[in-house]
Amino acid sequence: MTASDSLISRLEAAEAGSRERLREAHGEMEMAVERADTALRLMNDGRTELGAISDVWGAHMDRRDKFTADLRLILNALRAALTQGESPQAGWRLVPVEPTDEMMEAGYAAIERNNLRDAWEAMIAAPTPAETSTTPPSP
Repeated sequence: MTASDSLISRLEAAEAGSRERLREAHGEMEMAVERADTALRLMNDGRTELGAISDVWGAHMDRRDKFTADLRLILNALRAALTQGESPQAGWRLVPVEPTDEMMEAGYAAIERNNLRDAWEAMIAAPTPAETSTTPPSP
């Protein structure tokens, strides 16, 4: 074997090694692209799910805000009637100006069942400070 044959042999071996390294790099690149596509798809799916969760939460908060506003209207009407010197009639009950924590908890629990009447009845049935103490509340 001559020097030029030896050189050609070494060049061919180097070329074969380079081709193999290129194939490996190409395979690794394809796997990286697949992983990136999967990550992108998962990220987009997550955005879609987050949007749906946000919509549901917003609707829940809207219902809760409307319920709270309705309760305030009812309480304000009762307060106005009481300040005009009218006495509660049969079927009426004195309630605090602002709902107590117990009243709000009972009301929210009932509104989860989407029934305003149940919520109102639960709030009215909740103990008020006047029912739990032996001394009347001070004005």
